[in-house]
Amino acid sequence: MVRSASMYYCSEAVKFLPDFEDIVSFEDRIRSDPLSSSSFSTETIRAADTLDGVISTLGMILMMMMMMMMMIHMVMMMMQIMMMR
Repeated sequence: MVRSASMYYCSEAVKFLPDFEDIVSFEDRIRSDPLSSSSFSTETIRAADTLDGVISTLGMILMMMMMMMMMIHMVMMMMQIMMMR
């Protein structure tokens, strides 16, 4: 139950993020734009950095979940093969 709940929570958290292949860094984007960097406070820049960290963590969790699901699938297939013998 804990594993299922964790997987559900993580899948709900990442479903609003469009793409894990090409993650945009919000802090870098704020700092690279000369017009907008002067208009943002240090708190906003820190918040962008925090958001980048959260998105990165969710991406790693998603990848680990996918790997875990693949491993579970492989174990189930191996068990089926062993039962057939």
